[in-house]
Amino acid sequence: LLADALIMDSGGDTHWTDSARALIKGLLLFILSADGVGAKNLNTLRDLVQREFEGQEDAETIDLLTMFKVMAQSDAFDGIVAGAGRSFAGKTQGEMRSILSTATVQTDFLSGQIAATLERSDFSLNDLKRRPMTVYLVARGTLEQYKYLEPAAFWAIGFLVAVMFLSAGGHHLP
Repeated sequence: LLADALIMDSGGDTHWTDSARALIKGLLLFILSADGVGAKNLNTLRDLVQREFEGQEDAETIDLLTMFKVMAQSDAFDGIVAGAGRSFAGKTQGEMRSILSTATVQTDFLSGQIAATLERSDFSLNDLKRRPMTVYLVARGTLEQYKYLEPAAFWAIGFLVAVMFLSAGGHHLP
């Protein structure tokens, strides 16, 4: 869902955007499941897509090929992380550079002031039951590209109804 929101189709051949979307999905799940990758936020994702595919090794940073090999050994998210790791480790350097280029361009908006904002969050959906607040959803693209938000919107509304029901003294959901 988040990968769909970050990587938008630009029309024409979708190979590069589909591949970038699969890369983002695999990296996000890896970030969530692995220790020592970095903070569990979009800044870490942005850092990863800007790494070299091969040949970048120092005390603090591994290249993406090495990371994909680590991902391939993961059992997180029912093997989705491992599948992504195997898939991207098997790509040629030229194809991988094109995929990374697409991912880098499409996540460029995560730089600068947005990156500073993403460093931390104090928002929780549970807070909506504690005090009134306004939630703004900021997304880019066209209305047709927001179809991916429908399931998330229905989930969020269902969650809010459940929270309100339970906080009003309900003992089980209707």
